[in-house]
Parts: sequence; C-alpha cells; structure tokens
Amino acid sequence: MPISSTGQRFHIDQATVWNLLDDNGNKIGQAATFAQWTKIQD
Repeated sequence: MPISSTGQRFHIDQATVWNLLDDNGNKIGQAATFAQWTKIQD
C-alpha cells in the first residue's frame, strides 16, 4: 500500500505508470499518474 507524506495509507485505482529513461535508454525510474484513490482506515 502506498503511504502519503503524512503517513496515511491509501489505495490507488486505475493508475498509468511509465518508465523514465536517460538519453542512452537506461531505465532511471518510474512515474505515475492517477485520479482515483481511496483512504484506508488504520
């Protein structure tokens, strides 16, 4: 489960994730975007 910067857990719905590449085509990380999420009660 992802955790926000405030420590709250949440569930992501329907995310788009893509790999980030450097100029040589090497994978250097990932990026994501999402519009729907659900707060999870602890």
